[in-house]
Amino acid sequence: MITVKDMQESQQNELRDLYLISRKEAFYWLDSTGFKLTDFDNDTLGESVLVAVEYTKVVGFISIYLEDSFIHCLFVDPSKQGSGIGSLLLEEAKKRLNHQMTLKCLSKNQLGLAFYLKRGWKVLDEVTFDNKNDNYLNLIYKITQ
Repeated sequence: MITVKDMQESQQNELRDLYLISRKEAFYWLDSTGFKLTDFDNDTLGESVLVAVEYTKVVGFISIYLEDSFIHCLFVDPSKQGSGIGSLLLEEAKKRLNHQMTLKCLSKNQLGLAFYLKRGWKVLDEVTFDNKNDNYLNLIYKITQ
């Protein structure tokens, strides 16, 4: 059974691990040698974090910048992807917000993009940028529910 609740401080180490592992897999085209466990702390600072727990194990999370109803992070344990955890996290986030949610998704993150589009989200805008460090052009999709 999976439950979704507000993050507890005692879950922080599990969330750090999950974020690091999930980012390496989701952003496979990036050089992940600079990814750190503390990235979770920095990347979710000032955001509301909801955690999906299966029995006692953290299996996913969503972080939301509440003022803008902006989803900053949504990550699920790679071994649990496709089991409905991401949808559960989105639904719980939607219950807590009064406004339409938005997010950004990199074009190279085809699995993430497909996940949102399959659930009825729409692309509002596309922005191309040049990442000089990796020598590629990438597209950011601004997506809304």
